[in-house]
Amino acid sequence: MNPPSVIRATADHIARGKRHDAFLCPIALAACEQTGCEPGDLVVGDYIIAPSRAGDISGHLPASACSFERDFDDGLPVEPFEFAVEWIGQDGVDVS
Repeated sequence: MNPPSVIRATADHIARGKRHDAFLCPIALAACEQTGCEPGDLVVGDYIIAPSRAGDISGHLPASACSFERDFDDGLPVEPFEFAVEWIGQDGVDVS
């Protein structure tokens, strides 16, 4: 098993992020940088779902990331933060 990937949502991601947009929220923008996909190709909900050469991969969002997204969508102030995600492939194999 590989170590989890770290997603870092920076002040720039927060400034460029779109409220109520699962494709262009700050976490999606940060995860795109981490995975190398284009903004809009990755979606964030309770999971991050991203395309990869081997098929879609996903990673469960921790509670802190879900709270960040809710606060961001509600227009509340949010601070840059980071969290770890373990990527799982379509076949259920860890691809972190």
